[in-house]
Amino acid sequence: MNRIVVYGGSFNPPTVAYLRLLLAAVEAADACCGLFVPASHEYVLKKMKKQRCPQDTLGEALRLEMLESLSEEDSRLTVNRIHMDRAAFGHDFEMLEAIQNENQDAELYYLIGSDKLYILPAGTGSTSFWRGSTFW
Repeated sequence: MNRIVVYGGSFNPPTVAYLRLLLAAVEAADACCGLFVPASHEYVLKKMKKQRCPQDTLGEALRLEMLESLSEEDSRLTVNRIHMDRAAFGHDFEMLEAIQNENQDAELYYLIGSDKLYILPAGTGSTSFWRGSTFW
């Protein structure tokens, strides 16, 4: 079974630290690939407004370009635009569910920071989805 590490986040800005973390997770999980899944511009702007620094919000195109540049470091890495293209996704479990549906033969490993642990119970139907998930 293929393993895929999914790393969602604002990536505002994308840094080498994010690259190293995703690569380490891909190695540790013996995964075939790792996906950066950047949040939509609307989400990042809202988050930065809460932190009272909306002026520090990078544009979606720039974040995407920077993540794609980081991904060029290793052929196993790629950028998945699902959150950018479908800003209506309100919860990460919906994003993961969509990625799982696209990769039904794969086992997903969700790379998540402690600052996002509160999202785990969020969303309709999420409890049954999270029960079958692997977290890193």
